[in-house]
Amino acid sequence: MDVGLQGAPNMEALAALAPQLIVIQAWQQQQRPRLERCAPVESLTIFTGTGDAYAHASDATRHMGEPLGCPERGMALIAACDATLAACRAQLGAHNGRPLCLAQVIDRNVVSLFSAGGLYPSVLDRLGLVNAWRGAPNLLWGGTRVGIERLTQVPEARLVLIGPAASA
Repeated sequence: MDVGLQGAPNMEALAALAPQLIVIQAWQQQQRPRLERCAPVESLTIFTGTGDAYAHASDATRHMGEPLGCPERGMALIAACDATLAACRAQLGAHNGRPLCLAQVIDRNVVSLFSAGGLYPSVLDRLGLVNAWRGAPNLLWGGTRVGIERLTQVPEARLVLIGPAASA
């Protein structure tokens, strides 16, 4: 059920769900007191703006096993993801192709490029692939919002579009 925006959930819709647990991201801490009126709240930190987002996600998965009463399922999920990435890396072998520039179209003039601190670049690393975009992220989740002309700074890259293109 849609309970609204991450930054402004619909408290009536949330209360009607009667959840047993609410999971929030660290940046949503200011909402904790309101949310705790509906259910206990757990906070996770995956996107810190630095570090390895995949490792942070693994830590969060490990952490959530306890309050959900299934720590073995969290560990199994992490192991399965790691095994899948290792198998994909082996299939790719020594990738001698061009580096990849991962982008999401925001509008006809702006793209969000996935850079350090994001989940996609962490996965690229595990696959043995090279992320062409070296710009510092300006979004907490590891994205860099730039004008589309900045793509010319990585002419050697293959462009990979993530998610649906904007209808601009």
